[in-house]
Amino acid sequence: MASQTTTPPAAESHASTKLAATRNHLAYLVNPKTGPAPASLITRSSLRTLRYTIRFVFWRLKYAIIGAGAAALAGTFAGAALPWVGALIVPSVPVAAAMGATTALIKFTWRHRGNHFRQGWLAGGEGRDARADEARDAHESAQAFSRSTARGNHAWSTEAF
Repeated sequence: MASQTTTPPAAESHASTKLAATRNHLAYLVNPKTGPAPASLITRSSLRTLRYTIRFVFWRLKYAIIGAGAAALAGTFAGAALPWVGALIVPSVPVAAAMGATTALIKFTWRHRGNHFRQGWLAGGEGRDARADEARDAHESAQAFSRSTARGNHAWSTEAF
């Protein structure tokens, strides 16, 4: 007589909790800000490291595909007829170095002197209040106009024709 084997309820609940934990871990891997965080520090740090590694590999593959496409384009008639297209897509080493240095300089300046640049905004300066900006601009324009008309009237009155 054949007996039917049934799994005990404890094994089923253990499998469902493992499945739920795996789903939570995958949700955390996809987006750590919205997914439920694993309780273990080791699991959290491992998932974050895996996430950043996957992103790094993805972007490197994307750049490699773009580079391969640019190289393939350069080898065709269009690449030979229009060499500037290849120069725009894949800049030379000195141009790429200059672009990188410029980007680094802008980022460094913004991070270290950003408060200086944003001071007008923080202090309620230009661009913060539209009505105050319009009133200030109108006042400055009226002053500039009155200065210019005074000089013009003086010039007309003293000019001998």
